[in-house]
Amino acid sequence: MPKRNEVEVLRDQITDEVNGDAQVLGRQLFAGPPSPDLERANDEQLQTLYRAKYQDQDREWLQAEARRDPRQFIKVARQIGVLLPAEMPSMPMPSLPQPDQLGAPGTPPAPQPAAPAPTPGPEVAALQALEQALAGPSVAGPALAAPPPVAVPVPGL
Repeated sequence: MPKRNEVEVLRDQITDEVNGDAQVLGRQLFAGPPSPDLERANDEQLQTLYRAKYQDQDREWLQAEARRDPRQFIKVARQIGVLLPAEMPSMPMPSLPQPDQLGAPGTPPAPQPAAPAPTPGPEVAALQALEQALAGPSVAGPALAAPPPVAVPVPGL
């Protein structure tokens, strides 16, 4: 057997050290129960969790989940029947007649003009912005202008 030089011996020692460390690190990282961030959940488990959070009105958790994975949040919210603000039907609030507008007993009250639609709160605007960001650039929005062409001198022409 030919004698090995110092470089080959050193290479083999480093390889043995790395292989030994890899086995120890692999057991530390991948043995035992997975961490909550790596745990898999099926659709039914996600829907149950989201329903519970909506019923408990846990806005902090719901907002954190929407920031963590917006696509999953919208998908699961729709699956459990939560309407996003853009999907909600507009329902005007009926106004009650004022005492001075009632008139005599037995006569119907005078018709009232329809109340203006309530202005959406910050949650509605945030969800609409989230949907628009996920949808990508709008076709109706302003188009980005292409940069002007730059003249590049070509040698020999």
